[in-house]
This record gives sequence, structure tokens and C-alpha cells, in this order.
Amino acid sequence: MRVRTAVTGLVAAACAGVLMSPATAVAAPQAERESHCINNSGTQTTTCYGTFREAVAAVTGSRVTDVPTQAKAGKDKQFINKLNASIKSSAAKKGSFGAANQANYIRVILFEDANYGGSSYINYGPGGCRDDGFWNGHHDNLSQVNFNDRTSSLKTASNCYVELFSAAYFQGARQFYTADTSYVGNAMNDQASSFGLT
Repeated sequence: MRVRTAVTGLVAAACAGVLMSPATAVAAPQAERESHCINNSGTQTTTCYGTFREAVAAVTGSRVTDVPTQAKAGKDKQFINKLNASIKSSAAKKGSFGAANQANYIRVILFEDANYGGSSYINYGPGGCRDDGFWNGHHDNLSQVNFNDRTSSLKTASNCYVELFSAAYFQGARQFYTADTSYVGNAMNDQASSFGLT
């Protein structure tokens, strides 16, 4: 009897311990925060911001701060032209020789989601593309700026066409874009690892 009582007591204590022990909390998966990075193609420096508005303000030297959401900006056919006109006008007002030609212009904006949503990557540089058949800018490895295999839509600007490559250093499958594209297509969606601008 004592053995059975002792065993029954141990089993009861063990069950009570299990039932009374605090449950292990399981954290809900957190949504990835959007990032909006700007890359100066002249210096190859990249800086990231928490919002699209902050990124555009940085590229324009805080001359443009009333930027709509990236989705609305993406659908506005004249959005980048307006930004670049503001940049050129401000540079010309500084009065230095050739300032307007040396101003930084937005060349392409890559978006993580279709229809110009999600995180973004803005490439800018001195002047636009020259339409001379040569690359006028590039990024050889988008993993360096945490934008590898993330592009789903893009906006072209400053007379630039964009050639996306599925591998770093301009390797793999390639796709050429000559205009704003709300969806890059199944073959290149979430595949771009480098790009060239012509």
C-alpha cells in the first residue's frame, strides 16, 4: 500500500507540476520592416531610411519633402521628372559653372512589390543616361544593399533604360525595361541581383 500511495503521490505531483508550469510563450512572427535605400552611383555609397519620403528628401537635398506614398508616386508618370526638375533648378540657382549638369538625378527606383509597393531602392547619379549604347550606371551586386532577389516593379527616369540580371556581376538571365513597369514579369520577379543603366 505504501509503495502504491507513494507512486500515486509522485505521479499526482508530476502531473500537477506540468499543469501548473507556465506555458512557454511563442512569439508571433514579426513583419519585416520596409527599408528605402538610396545609392549614389558616383560614390557607390548607400544610405537607408525608414520611409520612402525620407529617402526622396535625402536624394533631393530636402528640397522635396511632400512626397506621396511610393505606390501613388509610382503611378504618377511625371513624379520623377518633377523631382529631377527640382534638383536641376536648385543646382542652377547656386550659380556655379555647370552646377545643373553635375546635379544628382534619380535614374531608377526598384520596388519590392508589384504596383510600386514595399521597400524601395533608389539609384541616382550625376546627370541622366546619355543614350549612347554604353552603360551610364550600374550596381553589380544588389545583395550588398539588401535588395537581392526582391524587385517586382520599377520606375525608370532621366532617359535611362534598365537591364536587370538574375545573378550578381551581370550574369544569368536578363531582362530589359524601357519604361515604368508595375510588374517585371514572372521570369524576373524576385530574381534581380544586378543591373545596368543605358
